[in-house]
Order: sequence, then structure tokens, then C-alpha cells
Amino acid sequence: MTNVTVGEGYFHEKPKDFLAAVLDRPNILHAYDRVRRNKGAPGIDGLKVM
Repeated sequence: MTNVTVGEGYFHEKPKDFLAAVLDRPNILHAYDRVRRNKGAPGIDGLKVM
């Protein structure tokens, strides 16, 4: 597995497995920022964020 990155030039330690990669703090913060920018609008799956 490759390094999990957020933004340019930022490298975080390698996660040990897929779940660790998903729950890696920089990844969670990146996902949260995307939800905020989209104002919680549903994505392709049609699920809303409350």
C-alpha cells in the first residue's frame, strides 16, 4: 500500500491495512472538509449527511 496523502507535499505514515487507511486522521479530515464544502448534499449513493 502506498502512503496516504492529503494535499500537496504532505505524507503521512503508511497504514497497515485498508481500515487503518480509511480511519487515518488526515484522511478523515479531508473527507470531512469535502462534506462541509458540499453542504452535506447526497453523493452518487443518494445518502444524505445529517
